[in-house]
Amino acid sequence: MVVTKDNKPANSAFLQPAKIPKQRSGKTLVYSLAGVAFITFLGTIAVDLISQTHTQKFTPTPTTTIAPVTKITALGRLQPQGEVIKLSVAYAQDSRVDKLLVDEGDKVKAGQAIATLQGMDKKQVELAEAEKSLAVERAKLAQIKAGEAKLAEITAQEAIIERSQAQLTTETVEKQSTIAPN
Repeated sequence: MVVTKDNKPANSAFLQPAKIPKQRSGKTLVYSLAGVAFITFLGTIAVDLISQTHTQKFTPTPTTTIAPVTKITALGRLQPQGEVIKLSVAYAQDSRVDKLLVDEGDKVKAGQAIATLQGMDKKQVELAEAEKSLAVERAKLAQIKAGEAKLAEITAQEAIIERSQAQLTTETVEKQSTIAPN
């Protein structure tokens, strides 16, 4: 057996020449570094995505509530499902019903108003004006009768009063027919 200076046998593994790694070429080193950089880049992106999904707070989308429909506007023609109720009015120019005062099937009494027409306010104003005009003409007649008036003036005033009274009667009948048609 051969002994070396260290008193170790010569066939031991320590004496065998060490294998020195070959130096790699420049291309292999570049490829290795590029691979490590790429893997590091992918890892960074993966960590960033995971952290964003875990830290992202869930914000619910606001819900919108739709208000119930209270009014519909449309063009067209309305047709009732049941029968049509026909009303006859003395003067048909203002014959549109403004408000129905009774429902179908309700019991009504003679003379009870069942509907109001659209022209009722106008007729009430005309009636009030006619009553005022009649009062003015009566006051004039009283003045004429109290003073020394001529017979022709008295007759003319009586004619004006009769005309105003006839107008008042006509408008009263119109008002009554619009309130409670026959």
